[in-house]
Amino acid sequence: MNNLLNNSSISLLFIFALLLSIPSCTDPVPGCTDEQSENYDSEATEDNGSCTYARTKFLGDYIGPFTCTNPLLKGVLDSDSLEFVIKEAVADDRQLVVLGLLIEGIPVDLEGMINGNELIIRDTFTNFAIPDFPNPVDSTQTLTLIANVIGDGTATLSADETTITGVLNLDIQATDGSLNAQDMCDLIGTKKE
Repeated sequence: MNNLLNNSSISLLFIFALLLSIPSCTDPVPGCTDEQSENYDSEATEDNGSCTYARTKFLGDYIGPFTCTNPLLKGVLDSDSLEFVIKEAVADDRQLVVLGLLIEGIPVDLEGMINGNELIIRDTFTNFAIPDFPNPVDSTQTLTLIANVIGDGTATLSADETTITGVLNLDIQATDGSLNAQDMCDLIGTKKE
C-alpha cells in the first residue's frame, strides 16, 4: 500500500511538472505597447501599430497672423499671414517638435514640447543675425543686428485640431549691448489642407 501511495505521488508530481512545462496557448493581445503614446494599453503584448501621440495632431503647415506689441520690433516681426510649420524634432522623443517660422526671409526654428493640447516653447539663439533691423539710434536707417534671442511661450490646439492660438514672448539682446528689447507676440494659425 505504501508503495502504491508513493507511485501515485510520483505520478501526480510528474503530471504537474509536465503541465507547467507546456507553453501557454493564449493568443497575443494586440494594442499599443508604447508608454509615451496617448493610447498606451498596459494589457497589450503585441504592438499593432495603433499608437497615437499628442504631437501628431499638431504636425502640419499653418497660416495666420503674428502680431507683436513692441513698436521697435513690430515692423520686423508682424505679419497678417505668417506661414509656419510644426514638425517632428527628434524621432525618439515623441513629445518634441520644432516650430519653424520664416520672418523677413530668415528661417527661425524654435524647439518645443507637446503636453496634451498645449505646445510649450522655450528656446534660445545665440549670435542670431537679423538683417534690415530698424536702427534704434537713427530710424531712417537699418542695420544687421547680432543678438541673443530667447523665445518662450505657449500655444493651444483647438478641439477640432485645425487652429493653434498662443503667445510667444521674445527677449532680444544685441551682443554689443546696443539693444535690449522684449516683446509679446500673438500667434494664430489655421492648419492648411
